Amino acid sequence: MKNTPLKNISELKNNTFSIPTYQRGYRWTEQQVIDLLNDINEFMERNHGEEEIYCLQPLVVKDRQDSSWEVIDGQQRLTTIKIVLACLEAQTSYTIEYKTREKSKDFLNNI
Repeated sequence: MKNTPLKNISELKNNTFSIPTYQRGYRWTEQQVIDLLNDINEFMERNHGEEEIYCLQPLVVKDRQDSSWEVIDGQQRLTTIKIVLACLEAQTSYTIEYKTREKSKDFLNNI
């Protein structure tokens, strides 16, 4: 297994993540999103001005022949971050394709 260095969300630019059919659908509730945002906010308050980084749990992916990444673990986090960034009108820069829910890609790209 190849270890990949930590990446900033902005470094995911132009990447495509493929969510295979064996992955469950998006299941995060409002509370889980709030918990994530509160966790990020608390980190920012504790580390204001310091050079520490906030890390989500790992995103486990497999390189595919079509230059995309198959998401093995982390689909919920990856999708949530994309939604949050869209709501903040920030550039999300990466694409998520769902093999069983093809219209989800369009929805996420047009929030």
